[in-house]
Amino acid sequence: MATHDYVIANASGAAVRADLNNALAAIVTNNSNATEPATTYAYQWWADTTAGQLKLRNAANDDWVVIGELDGTKLMEDGTAAAPGLAFADDLDTGFFRPAANQLGVATNGVERVEFGTSEVVFNDGGEDIDFRIEGDTESNLFFVDAGNDSVSIGDSGRLLVGKSSSLTDQPQRLQVEGTSFNAGGASLRRNSNDDGGTGLRICKSRGTANGSYSLVSSGDNLGLVQFCGADGTDDERAAEIRAQVDGTPGANDMPGRLIFSTTALGASSPTERMRIRADGDVIIPEVYNNTTANAANGYVFNSGGLGRSTSSIKYKTNVETIEDQYSDALLNCRPVWYRSICKLDCPEHGWWGFIAEEVAEIDPRLVHWKTIEVTHDENGSVVETPCDPEPEGVMYDRFVPHLLNLIKRQKEQIEAQGTAIAALETRLTALEGGAA
Repeated sequence: MATHDYVIANASGAAVRADLNNALAAIVTNNSNATEPATTYAYQWWADTTAGQLKLRNAANDDWVVIGELDGTKLMEDGTAAAPGLAFADDLDTGFFRPAANQLGVATNGVERVEFGTSEVVFNDGGEDIDFRIEGDTESNLFFVDAGNDSVSIGDSGRLLVGKSSSLTDQPQRLQVEGTSFNAGGASLRRNSNDDGGTGLRICKSRGTANGSYSLVSSGDNLGLVQFCGADGTDDERAAEIRAQVDGTPGANDMPGRLIFSTTALGASSPTERMRIRADGDVIIPEVYNNTTANAANGYVFNSGGLGRSTSSIKYKTNVETIEDQYSDALLNCRPVWYRSICKLDCPEHGWWGFIAEEVAEIDPRLVHWKTIEVTHDENGSVVETPCDPEPEGVMYDRFVPHLLNLIKRQKEQIEAQGTAIAALETRLTALEGGAA
């Protein structure tokens, strides 16, 4: 270890040689010493054995620049965003710097772009406000936060939360989306493609995946649930829900399902089933049976399964004419029958009164419902409607009323005429009897 003032004083030959040797020893050891050299020069090296650092004197010869640790660790100045401690020779305002203790900054064009902290990574575009950051917490949660504090959070149990930057320890859902407006609080799925593949949310269930195989679900198992909730002041309460269940015994390529729609009544604490769509397509709405009214029926079921409203208002009619007697008289040709029904909703032991649609269609085709569309399903389960030859399906019993009223009115007129004729005959007979007397 040696330092030297690098000034060779006049002296004897041996003394000069010793002074030169000391100077050379200082040079080859980078002035290694526990204290800085007594005489310093700009750009002078000093191996500071006290700090364990290799230093270089600055150009002004008033301070030392730390180059690295004596054990080989490379060091650099803290620097700033405008003048990074580690920069590029041809781009001195682009590089790395130290914003504060335990932080690392990345700057370009003299502006901080990324900042790495003890538990977060911050990004910005050069403005004063932070645009985006990635941070963690002591509960092993990871947060992706933008300038507006909206965030995507990933919890230690795989929970994903969108729109909230607080801890996920109180969130039981695997995915939760939060927001303060309709546009900010929703989730959407979109797929841009020319093929016919659909976009959607797929919810699946098995009874376990032991050894990589899916365990078969059973009839009645819940396959998925969509809940609509509102805050009651202390918690989120269910207002309505849509539930999917297995509707029968499943098997290979055979998964019967039903949908259950439920709503929560005023004053109730949980939803009640209101409608059910079964695997066979039947739609069950229990409350419809209890919603009684004195009004006549005004509904119609189309061949395709659609529902329509029946109406008799003149605003839905044109070319209105009085029924001709011949059409009403034809009604008398209908054959009233008694029969047993084989419809799936009817009791096979019960007897019924009615007409045969095919027979009524031959008398007056306007008195029957016609099937004109064949409804099937494609390979994706979507409804396919195919036109078919008209086929009588049901009798429109309500359409008999106008014809029957026409018959009744005419019979009334006949009865009244007969009554008048009988009264005239009785008057004549009375007169004849009086004359004979």
